[in-house]
Amino acid sequence: MAKDEPRKGRKAKDSSGKTQQELAEEHGVSLATFKRWEKDKELVGAALVEEVKRSTKKKIDTEREKIALGIAVAKMEYLPKQELEVALAEIAGVGDQYDSAILSELPSRLEGLSAPEIERELGTFVDEWKEERANAFSDTWKAARAGVEKMLRGDLKKAAAKANI
Repeated sequence: MAKDEPRKGRKAKDSSGKTQQELAEEHGVSLATFKRWEKDKELVGAALVEEVKRSTKKKIDTEREKIALGIAVAKMEYLPKQELEVALAEIAGVGDQYDSAILSELPSRLEGLSAPEIERELGTFVDEWKEERANAFSDTWKAARAGVEKMLRGDLKKAAAKANI
């Protein structure tokens, strides 16, 4: 495009003749950020005070939510996703072993027994697997708790580092 020809399209909003997009790129920020900067320049007096109050309130609310989440994690209301997935896989594995034991082990244990003997043998079998499941659930909670403690230690280290700055 020659310098003599007028620019087509939307007129530039800046005295330099550059578009907002060009100015944003020049400052190394997104167009949305640049527009927010331009909007903030127009704020004066009461509008500026209200914007500062709104921003401060938003920051406080964000911090409050972050602290509440940390407390909920510490109370074990939430568990770390990765540790929970591992633990649930372990529980599923115990369930699969139970299914396998029913199909492979149980028939041989019950072969040739009378009804009262079958009842006793089934009771023993069920008790063994209840204990196995209880151990799996216990390990699950131990793994989840270890994940929570690891996360909390990390947060405490960050807080200590921040306090020492």
